[in-house]
Amino acid sequence: KAYQYVYSLSEDNNKYNSDFKDSVIHYNSDPKNYNSLDSIIAKDGMLYSNSKYNYRDGQYRMSKAIETDIQSGNVSIIEAETGLGKTYAYLIPFIIESSKKDIPLIISTYTKSLQEQLFYKDIKNVIELLGLSLSATILKGRGNYICNNRLVNLESQSNELVSDLECHDIAAIIVWSHYTKSGDIDECGSFRLSQNNRLWNLIKSDVKFCSKRCSLSSLCYYTVLSKSIENADIIVVNHSLFALDSIENRQLLPLENYFVIDEAHDFFKSTKKVLTLEFDKLFFKNYLSDISSLIKSLSPKSKEILSLNDMISIVDNKVDSFFNSYLHSSETMKNKFSSYPITKTFQDSQVEFQDCEPSINEFISTLSELSVSMNSIDDSCADFDLTKKSGLLDLFIQFSDSICTFLSCIESEKYISWVKYYHKSNYVSINFLAKDIGRIIGENCFGNLNVGVFCSATITVDNTFEYFKSQLGLDRLSYNTTISEHTFGTPFFLEEQVDFYSFKSDLHINSDEYIASVSKQIFEVASFFNKKMLVLCTSYRQASQIKDKLTSKFKNTNMQLLVHEKGRSRNSLIRAFRESENAVLIGTMAFWEGVDFPGDQLSILMMIRIPFSNPNDPYLKYLDTKLNMQGKNSFSDYQVPEACIKMKQGFGRLIRTEFDAGVFIVTDPRIHHSSYGNTIINSFPIESVPYTQVSQILNKNKIL
Repeated sequence: KAYQYVYSLSEDNNKYNSDFKDSVIHYNSDPKNYNSLDSIIAKDGMLYSNSKYNYRDGQYRMSKAIETDIQSGNVSIIEAETGLGKTYAYLIPFIIESSKKDIPLIISTYTKSLQEQLFYKDIKNVIELLGLSLSATILKGRGNYICNNRLVNLESQSNELVSDLECHDIAAIIVWSHYTKSGDIDECGSFRLSQNNRLWNLIKSDVKFCSKRCSLSSLCYYTVLSKSIENADIIVVNHSLFALDSIENRQLLPLENYFVIDEAHDFFKSTKKVLTLEFDKLFFKNYLSDISSLIKSLSPKSKEILSLNDMISIVDNKVDSFFNSYLHSSETMKNKFSSYPITKTFQDSQVEFQDCEPSINEFISTLSELSVSMNSIDDSCADFDLTKKSGLLDLFIQFSDSICTFLSCIESEKYISWVKYYHKSNYVSINFLAKDIGRIIGENCFGNLNVGVFCSATITVDNTFEYFKSQLGLDRLSYNTTISEHTFGTPFFLEEQVDFYSFKSDLHINSDEYIASVSKQIFEVASFFNKKMLVLCTSYRQASQIKDKLTSKFKNTNMQLLVHEKGRSRNSLIRAFRESENAVLIGTMAFWEGVDFPGDQLSILMMIRIPFSNPNDPYLKYLDTKLNMQGKNSFSDYQVPEACIKMKQGFGRLIRTEFDAGVFIVTDPRIHHSSYGNTIINSFPIESVPYTQVSQILNKNKIL
């Protein structure tokens, strides 16, 4: 194989060690004397002595509120707007109390950037400030870490399992594996997990393949990290791990803890994502193909293995036939020429797959029989040792477990079930999602007596926390723990730093005339101010439509037009935007949060459409039926609040420091012609000025 050359690179393993960070850090700081929280974070506190930090009253009040809630045994929900310094506001009181009570502190975040900033910068600074000796661990889900033993197995079976096109990807993994300290695949920049999911499934850490006698156990990154948690004082995780550890009762994280859920507005979205199960044709066929390849490499082969190989071939044909027949059924053929994937929910699998060949019952029976046969390959099998050594046994266990999950979901009433298909790419998937996510989160993740805080810059809707509490099931907790609610405004003077305009028009949001109008506004505003401008769209289609209108106009200017289209890297666009002087970036939903453009890196922000959720989303359809039965409305009770939070997140891209200034424009005319318009307008911290012609913005503006 072409990647074998990488071994020559491993001769000096320490050469690049400094480029990779540790996942466990032990701090031994010089003891400091302080009497109270006030002596640290009040106006003349230790935090501001000989440091770059300035006192912020909102930060102090937030920290004091958290201290009071911790001591009272309360759970806090806090909205702390941009610029307040919420990270230090919660870290200082929680680390103090955690150290005093010897109770571990778990901090959960959504974005990787915040997770790493917390672990490698903020926690270190606070521990040194307080003069404590503590240990901290950063941990992600097990599936993020490589298993060296499985990697060795893959290398030995590379002829069967690695295609020529995958050589570069596995070579990148091998090189990286010699230098990494954490084993976290996110470190390996040359390996794209989204494009190499099959390979990663063969080498990632997985509890089903974990062996206590593993010859490489001392190099098992996940085992080392898991053990470090037992003695860790501070544990930084992501929302997915926090949720799954509780929901699946993994007992990885300490049962008694203090917790901080930062970026709390994304906790529901993250949990929903990890609870969603997807089974497509490629999922089944990849397993079947890999198993078949490994069986061919075995010599000799027992009767059990030969029989199983025959069954693999039969199942492979039936998988092809089942999914292809569904795709070509009379119902799906109605959407044969659709430009987008179609999502269709179903309640009765017998009805949904009635035109399939084999039938759904035959398909289920075939998979069940295969699972039983794979599980029968145990130590009584003649070539069990060879099967285990080749990694084949690993695949049997993994695939059998996945089949069992599929079979338990397909007939269960506990799940929302849907099919997603797309004729142009011959794609079909069967998907499942637990129905009452809020109940699952509330009961499993926060149904104990632990003290903690939920915080975010965007967590209220129309100045209340009710939507957030209902999403996470906090309004249904069975115990009587008090939930304190706090709102702390930004220290910025937004009324002076931002001009907010909203488009008042009779144009229909879906019309060509509207896209033409928005495109014209973008060009005129960008030409007038000659500063960096971010335009937030809700789909690739909108971004492309605007690009088509603007490309020719920008050719005759010194301005750069950047567009987030399918296949184009978000990070490369961010770099290009930052390096430019006056670029206009047309971004999709990937740019509504998690990007930072302080100072003159961003001066104008435009939202062209209220970011309502896709009405075809299966969860939304289920929620619509459920809320209607309760006499409620899913649009006003779910869609509008979700849109408010997304828009507040988008608005947060504009002003990042007290020295920033900018123009904020919402062009969606529904904001002035709908019953929900006021709810959205009221979610922003400043008042909007309606405009009908873009010239009104250019003539009135005094900020830039």
